[in-house]
Formats: sequence, structure tokens, C-alpha cells
Amino acid sequence: MTNKAKTKTKAKEYAERIAEINRQVETGTVNFEQARVTIDTYKWLASKYDPGTLELVHKGGRAVQAHLLLLTLDL
Repeated sequence: MTNKAKTKTKAKEYAERIAEINRQVETGTVNFEQARVTIDTYKWLASKYDPGTLELVHKGGRAVQAHLLLLTLDL
């Protein structure tokens, strides 16, 4: 596996962790405020491994994070 493939894989792992935390928030297993810091950290890490994983989309003059692989809590 090439370095580029490894970094994309790592970014995808963080995206999957975000999805799991999102499911836990939706079911009430995890409090949103508690999950937010973890989700933000995983989003930051994913963007460092593969900047294309998370993009900033500008809507109405303010930046909104849009995840290309899954819907996250910030949308």
C-alpha cells in the first residue's frame, strides 16, 4: 500500500468513527456536547491525513463543514 493510500485509509477510519459517534448521539447513548469535541478532533485529523475528505463549503457567507463520505453533526 502506498503512502497516499495509507493516509486516505486513515482519514476514512476517522470519518467512520465520526459516523459511529453520530449514531450514538442520535440514539441518546452519548451526549451531543460530549461528542462534539471528539467529532471536531476526528474531523481535524481526517483533514490532515486527506484534505479532500472534509471540505469547507461556503453558504450565506459562513463556512459550513460538509463531509464527502457521510453526514456529520455540523451540517
